[in-house]
Amino acid sequence: MCLLNRSSDGLSVAEGQVADDHDVMRRLSKFTNKHRSLLLAFALQALELWTDPSRSHKYAFVVYLRIREGSTKPEQYFYATSAEVALVDSLVGIPSGRHQTLREDIEAESERVKQFGMTGSFLVVLMAWDVKQGGITMNKVFCPFDANRLESPGQIWKQSLFVLLNNGLLL
Repeated sequence: MCLLNRSSDGLSVAEGQVADDHDVMRRLSKFTNKHRSLLLAFALQALELWTDPSRSHKYAFVVYLRIREGSTKPEQYFYATSAEVALVDSLVGIPSGRHQTLREDIEAESERVKQFGMTGSFLVVLMAWDVKQGGITMNKVFCPFDANRLESPGQIWKQSLFVLLNNGLLL
């Protein structure tokens, strides 16, 4: 199970908040909950943790979203515009000086899940851009993994991710 926004360290919502951020954050949390399995599956593929599990400490899986106007279903509140594997130290939207805190959070979460037999934990970040209000809302998710159960998927992950997310399909 991935853990959503466990700490209140100021990393959950980026600077430049708008008045409607609480609603956007609530919607982003619901969207993330609905798509948790999908995000976990595609993040594992994108991060290529089967080649080197230590990548989980240096890289994050980032999905860039836009608000889908008029949507009433949580799984369709947003649509994906891009996704990438990014160095934790180069994540945009993180307040200056907070990258170190984020790395420490990843380490702490990895140590916590090792108590349950997992290899470690990796970070998934969802960034929602509100075009009308001009703000970014961010949701971070820590996901545990077991390197002994990983295998090379041999498929292109990005196109499949977009099809599933943008059509509100769940795994």
